[in-house]
Amino acid sequence: MLIASVAFRYASVEAAEEAIRSARVLQEVTRSEPGVLSYSWSADLVDPRVLHVVEVYEDRTALEGH
Repeated sequence: MLIASVAFRYASVEAAEEAIRSARVLQEVTRSEPGVLSYSWSADLVDPRVLHVVEVYEDRTALEGH
């Protein structure tokens, strides 16, 4: 199993909100890919410009296929 954790810091709250709207579709599509065990976006509780992405894959092949 491979776990990737990424944080994105946007220039403004509005930009982060737009990223969340775009991420909804990306999240659905990615979750349906072979070997994807989990793919989740979340907002930071302290800084509303920061979004966290946690990705869990069965193996390196699944990650590289993403």
